[in-house]
Amino acid sequence: MYYDINKMQIQMGNERLYLRSPNINVCFKARITGSIDRGDFINAIESVCKRHPMLKVNVKIDTENNAWYLQGNGSIGIEFYNYDDKMHWKKWYEETDNIPFDFQDGGLVKIGVICGSTYTDIVILGHHILGDGIGYLNLMKDILSSLSGRLDESVQITFKENSLKIKTKLGFLPKLYAKKLNKAWVNTREKFSENDYLSFFKEYREKYPPGMFLASLTESNLSELISACKKSKITVNAAIATAFVAAVQDTSNKYKERLMRLGVAASIRNELITPMHDSMGNYITGISIKVKYDYSKSFTDNARLIGKLLRKKLENPKSRYLAINFLSKLDKDFVESAIYASYGNDSNPASKKLGEIIGEQANNKGIGISNLGKQCIGEFEKFNLIDLLFIPPAFPANLINIGVMSINGQLNFCLRYAKSEISDTVIEQICMKAISYLK
Repeated sequence: MYYDINKMQIQMGNERLYLRSPNINVCFKARITGSIDRGDFINAIESVCKRHPMLKVNVKIDTENNAWYLQGNGSIGIEFYNYDDKMHWKKWYEETDNIPFDFQDGGLVKIGVICGSTYTDIVILGHHILGDGIGYLNLMKDILSSLSGRLDESVQITFKENSLKIKTKLGFLPKLYAKKLNKAWVNTREKFSENDYLSFFKEYREKYPPGMFLASLTESNLSELISACKKSKITVNAAIATAFVAAVQDTSNKYKERLMRLGVAASIRNELITPMHDSMGNYITGISIKVKYDYSKSFTDNARLIGKLLRKKLENPKSRYLAINFLSKLDKDFVESAIYASYGNDSNPASKKLGEIIGEQANNKGIGISNLGKQCIGEFEKFNLIDLLFIPPAFPANLINIGVMSINGQLNFCLRYAKSEISDTVIEQICMKAISYLK
């Protein structure tokens, strides 16, 4: 994203890929002790909005189909319920997640506050164009800090150009391929309107209703896992990835004789010339590898191999920034059309080809993991934090999307998936098998 001096607006960068994807929302749910006064919560949100001006933006599309952030025009929708109103946080999340965001006139973050007699659940549901997982985690931390009266009100500005410390260029062949794809697209290009998106969103959600499954590893089990990983010289992240690869192979005949695509998201906030540690915004990249669990080897040996493959790509800037650099060479409308061609009624051959390349095809689906690692939120004077969940986007390109985070000594998993492609029962089996590998 960057400034346009003439328009005093902010044009979207690679976030454009997220704009009209049908299942892209990020969610966090915090449970705290006690109840929250409505007025206090609204005041706390106003303070947080001053710290994160990005929360007040919305998106406008100009006549050339460019998407621009507009500052100060958006708003956060806040809804309050009591648990005796027959409202549960999962129900609020599922119902709200099924309502498309109004990019042009509404806000891009919604919050549900559900109060019980002894605890309160705070649910943040936001569109991915405003932030990655770390961005929304920062938002939740600041809401809790504001409620406790200890918010650092230093403004976190994300509306500026951020450069990477390590510059990488797209290789000759990927660049040539991007040029070839763009050329094929130019002759048949088409633009999609807001009405097109709303119709597509409804059709997609009816065809691919999203599911969610939650599970966790206890504090004692997590402690044992960390010790075992240190002893075996593997990372916990590699162990988690390996456990889910093995669990999917154990459960699904589809992957017993073929390689599985394993995608991993990675933050690049520390790799910017101006680090954006505490801000909202999208500062992520991702890599993918093809893997298969080898039953003739031990779990540790499999984890070492998978960890090595992941590390090789994540530590190589050229591989780490390949997706970012490739997408930046494509026409913005072209990238958007790949989503419609994969799941909607668009039959454009160039769009379908691009959809295949970026993983949007039914026979190429695998696992996507977003691991936020160990989080130390700290203590609050007015309440205690009981639990915190990270619910990742259900990227259509993945069979299963897994959000992982360790909080208060507990390792939490959230699996997101399309119910029409994999059943709730199988998802539970996969998750329980993965946890059994980690114990």
